[in-house]
Amino acid sequence: MRRLGIEFKVTDKEDYFIKSSSLKINYGNKIIESCVNIPSVPLLHEEHIHRHEIEVELDEKWQKIFFKNPYENIPDFRQATQFLHFDLFAASFYLLSRYEEYLPHKKDEHLRFKAENSLAFQNHFLEIPLVDIWANLLGEIIKKQYPQLNDDELRLNGKFKVINTIDIDFAFRYKGLTLFRYFKKAIRNVLRFDFKELTLQINVKIGRARDPYDTFEYIIDKSKNVSTIFFFLLANKESRYDKNIPTNSSELRALFLSLSNKYDCGLHPSYVSTVNKKMLQDEFETFKQITGKSATKSRQHFLKMQMPFTYHSLIQQGVKDDYTMAYASHLGFRASTCKPFNWFDLSENKETELVIHSSCAMDVTLKNYLKLQVPDAIECIQRLKTVVKNVEGNFIVIWHNTSLTEDAEWLGWRAVYEDAITIEN
Repeated sequence: MRRLGIEFKVTDKEDYFIKSSSLKINYGNKIIESCVNIPSVPLLHEEHIHRHEIEVELDEKWQKIFFKNPYENIPDFRQATQFLHFDLFAASFYLLSRYEEYLPHKKDEHLRFKAENSLAFQNHFLEIPLVDIWANLLGEIIKKQYPQLNDDELRLNGKFKVINTIDIDFAFRYKGLTLFRYFKKAIRNVLRFDFKELTLQINVKIGRARDPYDTFEYIIDKSKNVSTIFFFLLANKESRYDKNIPTNSSELRALFLSLSNKYDCGLHPSYVSTVNKKMLQDEFETFKQITGKSATKSRQHFLKMQMPFTYHSLIQQGVKDDYTMAYASHLGFRASTCKPFNWFDLSENKETELVIHSSCAMDVTLKNYLKLQVPDAIECIQRLKTVVKNVEGNFIVIWHNTSLTEDAEWLGWRAVYEDAITIEN
């Protein structure tokens, strides 16, 4: 109901409900005349997590539905009465809460919940913001039942927004490296007989060439008309998947301070910190040391997240907005929405103040996982953007400064990035 801007209160007193002249939604299995009726399944009345047998059906109006529960007796109404044939509230809650991620499941090599395990993937609605579509249709039904409602009382339309997010896993290729890492890269270039790269490395070191990963001037120039958020990887110890420039590097600190003074910035908690709370706390402290600000936005490195433990840790560190809700291997809407929502902690059976922002496309997903060429990637971006625009949602893309180098590996991909952050197609 928050999506529709409706203030509400809950009552189980049927007489009071029937006599009320307010907008009314009857959530139960007995249909009531002259209001909107939504049938109820047990899910929202339960206090324990367990597996539900779910059958997803195609529906001409709602596209996909589950928790179907038609009313047994539908009287011949004297007054206008609206009713649904599935439990929209329970179905939306199941998807938004990521209920299935609390259940036993096979994880991928990075111990992440696999997209292929999801209800949305298995039933072909991963690329559809199904909850937003349902919410809009419910708003239309309420408007039909209560045509006297004005736009201020019922919010049927939002505002389409493009949000550009940049993960900085490697701030620079050569600048700011320790001598050990610098010479290690130099030796590797020699052993590969890549003297062109070795020459570039030396020229970067002596200030005659721009570091290849320093694409920030380009990013800033192209993102003038969209909201942009930078996420900083600040692992204090290097690991297999955490290899940014050392956090005490003057080059890295100057870059991050400059960005944080002009743009929204957040922490990109390291791969290892997912299972190491002390390390996570150190990274938040490093962020504050560099920027002079507390990190209230975050996105997990490698999108590495486990319900509910990751969010518990972020909340303890003061995070207010998280942008991890996406799959690395597939495009689409992990929580079946393209609008922000408050995370509901199933393990404690309560809503939290942590706001979740869902991304639907990532550069590495398009190129490395799906093996798309530039024209096909642009087509995917345009398709997803149209879907988000149709429900007036937030089109959030994940990019990396290293993917915009125009090196041979990423040659031509700037066109995909520019199309993704263009507000009007």
